[in-house]
Amino acid sequence: MSSEGDWIKLHRSFLDSRVRSLGPEFADLWIALLLNVNWRPGWFKGMKIEPGQMAFAWRTIGERLYPDPDMRPAINTLRSRLKRLESVGKITVQKAVAPTTQKPIATLLSIQNWSRFQGDLSVSTVNTHLDTHPDTHLDTDRRRERRKKKRGAFAPPTREDVRGYCKEQNLAVDPDYFFDFFTVGDWIDTNGKPVHNWKQKLLTWNRDEKRKPALQVHRPENRLFEGQTA
Repeated sequence: MSSEGDWIKLHRSFLDSRVRSLGPEFADLWIALLLNVNWRPGWFKGMKIEPGQMAFAWRTIGERLYPDPDMRPAINTLRSRLKRLESVGKITVQKAVAPTTQKPIATLLSIQNWSRFQGDLSVSTVNTHLDTHPDTHLDTDRRRERRKKKRGAFAPPTREDVRGYCKEQNLAVDPDYFFDFFTVGDWIDTNGKPVHNWKQKLLTWNRDEKRKPALQVHRPENRLFEGQTA
């Protein structure tokens, strides 16, 4: 049995509607919008999103409306089509601002006369952000996945790789200590984050290593041994 929110209404009058008369690409976009906007109230960064609205980011709206990349129009084409729908009074597109700071946090799209199109689909009201899919969450997941694909699986260096890079860059880091430290820790840094670029991490260690003598000269215990000979 289907549950509330699993479907949308599409009246037969759509066949003679202004949207359909604009062309099949606008009909497809209209249906995609009906399927993606909130069907009941939700929350996005403290801002209430009403039924018939959705908060989105321009960089990912194409993926959201057209999951199939072969069917996805260019972002400028999509902007133009949305602007056309706005010009005929079907939607509004405006900046969404945070209630507390009044700073822009997303773009808000609203379908005009949503309740007339979808009837009582929107009668349910649940005041929790989990009832909607905040675009920031979707954006974050998608960006993370794109970074993973672009970066690929992390391949830990060998001990010889570390030694070679330290020698090549004339680093003050003990390569064996560095290698053993991260190998034992499964290449997780001290902040609990996976190491994605071991060369960059080596450069950071080298910077910290060079600072140590300057810092240690002021330590009382070091001053006690100044002038001593082995």
